[in-house]
Amino acid sequence: MGRSWAEVTALTMAGLLALIHGTKLGRAMRATAENPRVAQLMGVQPDKVISATFIIGAALAALAGVMWAANYGSVQHTMGFLPGLKAFTAAVFGGIGNLGGAMVGGLLLGVIEAMGAGYIGELTGDVLGAVTQATMLAATTGPIPSISWRASSVTSRMPSNVPM
Repeated sequence: MGRSWAEVTALTMAGLLALIHGTKLGRAMRATAENPRVAQLMGVQPDKVISATFIIGAALAALAGVMWAANYGSVQHTMGFLPGLKAFTAAVFGGIGNLGGAMVGGLLLGVIEAMGAGYIGELTGDVLGAVTQATMLAATTGPIPSISWRASSVTSRMPSNVPM
């Protein structure tokens, strides 16, 4: 293949960020995530946007599966649960809906997991669970401040006479 997994991951993340922040589909995705009804009033078709989002998610999951199989040499139907749980934890750390924050949350999770394995051993999973629960209780948007786009930039351009 000629590329390291870090390069593939970085290229995939850059492509996803470019899609989300630089295309009409990305704008429609952000608007639909913020308020599907307002997005529909502005001409976005939420059902198509949601379908496209699931297709992109499935493609990214397939890429992750290929990377996993190439790294470990085997694939089983049950092996995605723990990575999925870790991805959810990373999203919680970074803030749900904050793509850059989820990436930083994943890196934070990896550092905590590596340091925990070295210093506290088998209790690492319990500590991560407690940290995740505390994060969810303390800040529903995650501890990393959101610098992401907000729908107010779209809804502010909406005519004032449109019924809500």
